[in-house]
Amino acid sequence: MLREDLALLRHLANRPGAVTILAQESLPWLETIAGARFAPSLDVAASKSLPVGTIVSFGDADRLPVPAQDLLHERGFEVLVHDGCAWRRVTPARRRTGLREVIARALPPLAAAMGVLRLAPPFRHDGGFCWWTSLRGLRVPEPGSDRLAVLFEDGRPLPLRDSPHADIRERGGGRHSVWDRGLYFSASDNSDPHANGRRYELRVLRSGRDDALPAPAGDEATFAKVFRELAARRGDAPPPGKRVLLLLSSLGPGGAERQFCNLAKGLVARGVTVGIVALDGFCGAHGHYLPLLAGSGVTLLDATSPATGFAPSELEARNPGALALLEGLPAIFAAEAWRIATHVASFAPDVLHAALDKPNLLG
Repeated sequence: MLREDLALLRHLANRPGAVTILAQESLPWLETIAGARFAPSLDVAASKSLPVGTIVSFGDADRLPVPAQDLLHERGFEVLVHDGCAWRRVTPARRRTGLREVIARALPPLAAAMGVLRLAPPFRHDGGFCWWTSLRGLRVPEPGSDRLAVLFEDGRPLPLRDSPHADIRERGGGRHSVWDRGLYFSASDNSDPHANGRRYELRVLRSGRDDALPAPAGDEATFAKVFRELAARRGDAPPPGKRVLLLLSSLGPGGAERQFCNLAKGLVARGVTVGIVALDGFCGAHGHYLPLLAGSGVTLLDATSPATGFAPSELEARNPGALALLEGLPAIFAAEAWRIATHVASFAPDVLHAALDKPNLLG
């Protein structure tokens, strides 16, 4: 679950009518939407009998063809799609923009000028799960601009953009990065993009569009206010201490990292359930001390991506107001704090113990 998905959940909670979710497979957090129905796609015939409400479309536009979109708009439906930056309402005007993008993709000389580049093999293997291709001809966004370059796989945005190249090689999973007029990327399932039969496109998108679902401003003053209000609700009784989560950057070479391994094993020996969550994951040098934990029973949580089992409804039930706090995270640390929060919420520790500067600030 991505942080911007919180805006979708909040929006659907306040919308009347039925919710239909178009996705190839269900996601745990989507199952918390009351009364939602799931379908892989929607054609004109099905659109005629569908109860009026909201359509949430994940992935390729083929899930909701243009004739079906026309009929749904005529019947008063709201249609929402994720374009790689945020959830947005699809209007007839925006659909026409989408058609222009389709036309541009069919005419490669125009594609780059319109910010849509179909990736064509051969790709250069860059080690591990990583592949590289040239972006010559595409106007890549400048740092600090309101535009983002997002990789799409079969019409679905891959969320782990701007990933370190070492992580793309070692972990893959759709991680990608635009760097020096080239794209370093991996398939969502780490398959070979030459042979997996999928379509890859890099699209230049503008953030902050008027048709995006509204989200909290994320300013530091508002965040601090909500944080103080939630902190004031904590009881005075100490936690039972039977579940402990240790937070640090990695298990790379270092004194704090070695001490955390010894602490984790000692706690497990005393009957405590222990997890270690690492901001930078455990690949390569980041996993230097992994052999110390072999067979120890310590759970390892990789915070380079959000927790797959994160259930927002369960977090809100345990800590009312927590989702509003997370949605309003200041931009300066929102991405990393969100990933950590999903792992903390999924592990549900009694105690969270952090070490070193950045983990202490984010924890």
